[in-house]
This record gives sequence, structure tokens and C-alpha cells, in this order.
Amino acid sequence: MVKIILLSILILIVLLLLLRVTLWVQIRDGEAVLSAGALWFRFPVYPPRQKKSKRKPAKNKPSVASAGQSGKKSKPAPKKQSPSEQFQMVLDFLEPLPRPVKKLIRGIRITQVKVYIRVAESDAASTAIGYGKTCAVVHSALAVLRNIFTVQVKAIKIEPDFLSEHPAHDISFQVKLHVYTAVAAVAGYLWAYFKRALAKDKAAETIQPNSHGGKV
Repeated sequence: MVKIILLSILILIVLLLLLRVTLWVQIRDGEAVLSAGALWFRFPVYPPRQKKSKRKPAKNKPSVASAGQSGKKSKPAPKKQSPSEQFQMVLDFLEPLPRPVKKLIRGIRITQVKVYIRVAESDAASTAIGYGKTCAVVHSALAVLRNIFTVQVKAIKIEPDFLSEHPAHDISFQVKLHVYTAVAAVAGYLWAYFKRALAKDKAAETIQPNSHGGKV
């Protein structure tokens, strides 16, 4: 019975790691809508749902500040770190990041990319110039993204509108990532960070006896 339970737990963990999390993004005329989910579940991320606030009647509480101040002793202020120590602490956090971040980026897939942009300016000449600039920006951005992520484009349509002065755009895509990729990246970062911290502690322990050994 115990083996069956352990096997079931192991299978469940494997299935959870194999899940693919998806982030749906849509930007239409300056308004962004984000939702996330996995399998058949999907929930909104942005804009957040507005919760109805329930106001509770204010209760008058007796002030206990004066009574508590007499019995409390003042605590010593914590020792402040020097700027060099703070900078070294930030470096310790950032140094193990590159390799896990690279693994994480390799696992991200951007799919179902749909781009629709209608370029409209005050006159025909400005519309033509804006159309050329928009085409250059969109295709350059896609080239940069393809150098970093795996990108699958479904449709791109950029058109000039010489009869209107109201531009419009509708951009949507999906960002997909397997759970095991994120778990492996976090585990790799933690392993590198603690390995480096242990190496520094060992180096400090070896330096201290040597520094005291020369004294009489």
C-alpha cells in the first residue's frame, strides 16, 4: 500500500513538472489584457478584478502607547552595512544568475503572434512615412526576439489608411514555459549561490588561523 502511494505521488510530481504554463497577452489600442493558465484552466492577471470593499464600523480602542513605553527597554540599533558590503552582497546575488537565466530563456516559447497595425496620420505624406517606420520597427523587433526566444508568427498585417486620422493596433501572442524548466533554473541558481557562499566561508576560515598564527 505504501509503495502504491509513493508511486502515485511520484507520478503526480512528474505530471506537474511536465505541465506547460501559458501567458496570454493582448494589446489593443493601448489597453493590455493578460491572463495565465495551464491545461483547461485560465484566469485573468491584468487588469485585476475589482473587489467590493466592505466597510467595518470603526471601534474606539484605548491607547496603550503610554503604558507600554515605561516598561520597555530601548533596543540597540542594528549595525549598518557599509556601501562596500552592500555592493558585495548584491554581487553575490547577481553572479550566479547568467547560466540559470539562459536556461530559462531557452525554454520560453512565444507562439500565436498576431500583429495588426493601421497607420493613419494627418496627411498622406505623414501616413506613408509612418507606415515605413512602423514596418521597420515591427520586423526589427521580431528579429531581435527570434535571436533570444523561439518565436512562431501566425499573422502580420500593417496597412496605411490615407482616408482616416485614427490609427489602430491589435497585437496578441502567447508565452509558454514548462514547469520543469523554471524549477531547473531556480534550483541551478540556488545551487550556484550556496556553493559560492560555502566556498567563501571556507576561504575565510582558512585565512583567520593563518592571520593569528604569526602573533605571539
